[in-house]
Amino acid sequence: MRVTHLIPMSTPGGHINQLSLMLSESSTCQLDHSLLFWSRDKDLPDSIRANLDAPINAVRKHRILGGLRQLRRCISQSNPDILHIWHPYLLNWEHLGMLHRVGAKTVCSIGNPADRWIRYPTHAFKFYVRRSDHVVFSSTAQLEFTQQFLKIKASSVVYPSEQFIKSDHKADIRRQLGLSPGSFIIGAAGRLIPGKRLKDLIWSIEILKTVRDDIHLVVWGDGPQLEVLQEYARELDLLSHIHFVGWGSEFQSHVQDCLCLVSCSDAHGVSACAATALSAGIPFVSAGAKGTLELFVNGKNSLLFGSGDSGSLARCINNLVEDPSLSGQLVRDAKLLQETTLSPSRFADSYFRVFNAVANE
Repeated sequence: MRVTHLIPMSTPGGHINQLSLMLSESSTCQLDHSLLFWSRDKDLPDSIRANLDAPINAVRKHRILGGLRQLRRCISQSNPDILHIWHPYLLNWEHLGMLHRVGAKTVCSIGNPADRWIRYPTHAFKFYVRRSDHVVFSSTAQLEFTQQFLKIKASSVVYPSEQFIKSDHKADIRRQLGLSPGSFIIGAAGRLIPGKRLKDLIWSIEILKTVRDDIHLVVWGDGPQLEVLQEYARELDLLSHIHFVGWGSEFQSHVQDCLCLVSCSDAHGVSACAATALSAGIPFVSAGAKGTLELFVNGKNSLLFGSGDSGSLARCINNLVEDPSLSGQLVRDAKLLQETTLSPSRFADSYFRVFNAVANE
């Protein structure tokens, strides 16, 4: 079975790690994968090419018609049985005619967009979801929420997963950033957009700064809100405590230096940060959205706070600093979740079943 993955390359992130995991798991190795990255204005980083074991094509916009023709040509040349579209809400109106010349069946993976993308979908997003033979959601809550606004044929829930290879021979991120060895690193990762609510996290660092000076926030990612967040940190005089490092090949090793990984998003899906934290063996701290509550219990396998409640978030972080045993307990209880519901094998098997079912319909 030939599967072509169409990936809007707005920002590398959790979906790239999940794609790499899918390609490496034994259950999907029997599929013939090809990767097609679409970018409006960015080249595909070499670090992504190196981490993905499948034939890769990258298409940039080159004006609307030129880029669209090249995109269609690449899909036709791969001649897929399944066209798998990652994060279709990132595709714009100029793509609407693409599927008319694609004979393959279509599967869409929604990811974890902000709820406003689902509540007020673009024409392109509605087009792909409604024409897809199958839509994959990252939580049951997200599926039910989407059904209120979009027509869906067949669907399933596949929780995100990631798998890190831990290494003891690496440079500590504190040394890279020029911080003292005893500093506490709070991690955040993802596409920098308003839906991630990173201003809430930055404000929690401002709260924590009043009681201790050894906490630093490291933000991995890029996106349209980068300059806004940097300016917000500058206004709060926090640039010495907040570090925007972008995406790099060493993210997986450096995130293990963090005290915890934080997700402030209140979207209905399950954040890829959850799988990242569990795989890295560090606590996951998250806004208690409906999707998150399907898997995580406050004080048992994670620490949860109310959406937009920076004070509560600051208390969660301070509790981890003050009580090292709390981190160990959260990681131990989360390990069972990582070995079952969020396991790499279950993730890959779920996608294989979806592709197989759609191809045989």
